[in-house]
Parts: sequence; C-alpha cells; structure tokens
Amino acid sequence: MERQLSNKPNTQLSRLPNRHSASPLLSLVILSLISLPGCGSGGDDGPTSEPPVTPPVATPTPEASLTVSASESGGAIYLDGRFTGKLTPAELKLAPGEHSIGVGLNQSELYLRRTVQVEADQAGSLALDETDHQAPKTWKALFIGVAKVQAQGGSCVSQYQTEQLNAGFDFFRWSFDERVEPYSYHTMDWQFERMDITDEVVTLSRDKLIGPAEIEPHLTNVDKGDYDLIVSFFRGGAGSDECYIDDFKGIAWYDYRVLDADASYYTIRFYDDVTGRIEAAKTDDRDPGMYIHEWLHTTAEWFFPDQGYPQPSSDGQVVHAAEAYGYSWPWMGWYRDLIRGQVKQQASYVGIGPDALLGCSVSEDALGLCPSAAGQAAPDASIQASSLYDKSAGQQVPWQTVSLPYRDGRVAFGQIPAGDRLCLNRHAIDYRLGDGTLALTLDESLCGEPSSASLSFTPWQADGLGKRLELALPVERASRLLASETPIADSERPNLDELLINLRAMMAR
Repeated sequence: MERQLSNKPNTQLSRLPNRHSASPLLSLVILSLISLPGCGSGGDDGPTSEPPVTPPVATPTPEASLTVSASESGGAIYLDGRFTGKLTPAELKLAPGEHSIGVGLNQSELYLRRTVQVEADQAGSLALDETDHQAPKTWKALFIGVAKVQAQGGSCVSQYQTEQLNAGFDFFRWSFDERVEPYSYHTMDWQFERMDITDEVVTLSRDKLIGPAEIEPHLTNVDKGDYDLIVSFFRGGAGSDECYIDDFKGIAWYDYRVLDADASYYTIRFYDDVTGRIEAAKTDDRDPGMYIHEWLHTTAEWFFPDQGYPQPSSDGQVVHAAEAYGYSWPWMGWYRDLIRGQVKQQASYVGIGPDALLGCSVSEDALGLCPSAAGQAAPDASIQASSLYDKSAGQQVPWQTVSLPYRDGRVAFGQIPAGDRLCLNRHAIDYRLGDGTLALTLDESLCGEPSSASLSFTPWQADGLGKRLELALPVERASRLLASETPIADSERPNLDELLINLRAMMAR
C-alpha cells in the first residue's frame, strides 16, 4: 500500500496536499556543522612539576529491589510507562522514590497498574491482581461512507451502494474491536458513529483523494472534542473497468489537528470488490491492517511523541520503520508491538504503550486537557515593537515581533502592525526533532501581491555530523497566513506544519 506525506499531513515520502491555498516557494539550505579544533600551547613546556590528580571515586547510586508478579505469569512489566523487557515474575532495580508499575496480561489482554513508593537499599515484592485493573479510556471515531465521487474533470461517477459502505464500516469496527483494543491490553474502548454522504457527488482532490479540504464542508456540525478520529471511505474502482478512478490507497495526515475539529483524519480509496477484498485480507497469511496502519500514522508519528513517548523511527518515519526493526509482512505483529510500546531499540523499548493510551486522547488534547511533554502549559504570546528598514518602501517602518507557542517550541513572527501595509515578514522557529534541533527562518516580501520566500535550515545532530543540501520547490502563490492582513497575534493558531513536513522529508533523505 502506497502512502505519502500530506499537508497538515501524513507521509509516504514527500508529496504534500495543501490544507490551505498554497505554501511559499522554499529554498532549503542545510548548513554543515563545523567542529573547531581545541587550542594548544604550541610549545614544548617540558614535564609539569605538579603531582597527578587522582579522580574521585564515584559513589554508587542507591537502588531498591522490587519483585513484581501478577495474577498471570508471563505478563509484560512496565516501569513508569515504559516496557522493561521483563515478564512476570521478575525483579526490578529502582531508584528510590515513587514509581508506576504496570503489567500487561498476555492471556486475558488486560492491564494492571499500581503506584508504589520504594526506599533506598530496600527489597520488596509487589503482586498485582484484578483490583489493579485499569478501566479503558474512551476513544471516539466517525466513519464517513461516501457513496458517489468524481475525479476533477472526470466523465463518470464512481459509486458504492449502501451494502458496500456497510462492509467498509463493519471492517473498520472489526479492526479496532478485534485488533487495536486487544493490542492495547484493552486500555482503549472505541466508540463508533457513522455519517454517509449519499446524495451529493463529492469531487476529489487533484490526487484523486478526499483530503481535509474536501471533507471539511461536511463537518459543519462537528465540534472540537467530538471525535479522536475521522475516516472517509470511497470507491476508487480498482479491479473493474467501470468508472475506474485510481488504485487502492490509504492516506493519513500526521497532524492530529489537521481538521478544524482538531481530530485525526485519513481517507481510504478502496477496490471495486469490497466484500471479497476484505474477506481475503482477514485470512491468517494476509494483512488486514489497512485501518490500523493509517490510524497509527495519525498518532504514532506526532501525537504520542508530543505527549513525551518516544517512537521507533527509520528515515524519519515511524509506521514505515518495521523492516528496520526486524519485522516482516504481514505487519500485524509490528502494529501490536508498536501499540504496546514493545519495539526493542538497543537496550530499551519504544512505542506507544498502555500508559500513553490511558493518559490522553486526541479529543482531550483538542479540549486542552492534556499536559505537555514538559508538564507545563505553553507561555502566552508576547509582542515587541521596533523599526526595520523596508527596501521596497525606502524607509524605516514600524515592526512587531510576535512570539507564540507552537508544539514543543515557539514561533517568532515579524509583522507590520495592523493598519499598515504589510511589506516584510520574518518567521523563525526552534523545534526539537529526535536527536536534532531545527532552526528555521522564513523571509517573505509581501507588498501588495505575494512574491517569494526563502527558508534556511540548520540541524544540530547528536553525532555532530552535518550535511549540506540545497532544494528549490516551485509554488503557485505564497501562503494564506503570510498574505493575510490580520495581525498574527489575533489570528488562529499558525500553520507551519507544511514547512516542518518538508524538513522532515529532507532529513530522511
């Protein structure tokens, strides 16, 4: 199944359908990091007369010992939300203090958890039972079956009948009830609603998909916090000569706020033979994971990392990293371990995990109920006034720098104050990405009609290695945000996701 980067996106590799009207012409420059040699005296001073210094002996950190057991043997033991790699019964070495101990039962597929306080040099035991069972968190999904679609400029209408949409919906529910919930140790309780579009012919995007721009007009009654996930399902016609539009494709948008309702979103362009394809996918030697794969794109790529849970990654991708971690098709074992946080990465384990699933949902995040990864609310916007020489105007102009929180960093915008003609604009962002840090600066001249923009990017990699790459991307017109005369401090949350996605793609290459 082919997948791709999208606007407020998902990704396969690099294509970027836009949620807004456009993105500016970008010139991306990745600057090399330079290691400077240390300075020496440059002369032969001879041996020193001072005696050698004996380094201090490190004092061992005191530890506590805790033997963990559960009502089932062979349960996966979690310490403070991370899988330890140990199965019950087993001994853990802990730093003194408060800890969360969890056990995922592999037979009953339930999750037990208890908070304990341990003292230095203390040996103890902890037996978890049914009283430690964690009630699941509710996650809400909206399935939208689209009966009639048409490609732009197309001469035919591709249609599903009600029974075919029913089959798609039933497979959607089956995927989460029979696979995702057990994989989560039943820390998730998925609730489903359905809304079919049957009368209107939906015109597809230029990529022959139902993207955010195509689905938004049908979500006028959906509010923030109503759903964690919204999915559209329509006929592509693969396997038939009757109004064939394009092959099967699942596309997910990585940004869990891609829709105005701040819900995750993906779309499925399915085959002509709905029932036959679904039943074939459910057999033991096949992969019935199309809905699961796309949902993981919408959560494991950005949402759970933003909550502070590290994910496996290869070439900038999480869900597509399976082979790099030793997994092979069919991918259901990969999906299970990724959901359970049991993907081995060197000496530790990464992935989502039951504690993350119990901690916060996408709909709760939309309502501002989730703590940030740092456990602190983002600071408010700040504004600084100054002046700047505007070459196009030939004079000094008033200038404001507006600093706003954005994800786990901050964005600084430069703008002409409201009421004056906007001729210059500078954006800058510092953004943490894995072991590197992104530092962006975007300059754009916007006197009257938008012109162009340039972007410079400098990564600071943990291994000290840097690469230099230049890339020019053509564009139709500058971004709607930059072209707006609305003061940025008063506008909606800024959308820099398109820039970040392009940068992630460049780093992956």
